[in-house]
Amino acid sequence: MGLFLIRPVLSGLSQDNWAGVLFGLLFLYAAIPLLRAPIIAYRRAKRTAYVITERRAVIVVRTGRQEIRSFSPQAVSRYVRRSRGGESGDILFEQVVTRQGRHSRSDDVGFLDLRKFAPAVAALDEMLARAIPASGSKS
Repeated sequence: MGLFLIRPVLSGLSQDNWAGVLFGLLFLYAAIPLLRAPIIAYRRAKRTAYVITERRAVIVVRTGRQEIRSFSPQAVSRYVRRSRGGESGDILFEQVVTRQGRHSRSDDVGFLDLRKFAPAVAALDEMLARAIPASGSKS
């Protein structure tokens, strides 16, 4: 059915207009991934869980396969809080920089896009207070 709707439009185009149509199609082809990126990020966020236990901080991402990243108290002891104003923000454990030739890409690892990060910070501080003096004391 779509072909029948497009055929009259295409038949009325002159050779000069074809360049504009091809440029428009090329532009759409390049723009589609940019338009899909927020949707993909939203779906990934809906499938991500953050857990803080007495011994570890855990990130569980359930996409096509389940990905679990576990962090010891020593790994999260130097976490960074990044506020987005109000109560929302991120808790960053590390930043992974990937270099490929002359290009580099930086990925934040941690509890990202939290609506209220204060309770997570309090739980992390409590975990660190229990774990680090017990394993890192030099008495």
